[in-house]
Amino acid sequence: MLSALTRIDRRGRIVIPRDFRRALNLKEGRR
Repeated sequence: MLSALTRIDRRGRIVIPRDFRRALNLKEGRR
């Protein structure tokens, strides 16, 4: 799942879409 959402930048680092980032933040905030 992660591999499908993550994208590789020109420099070679992994970039995560803003929507997915928001979901992670919400999940972490519930903790």
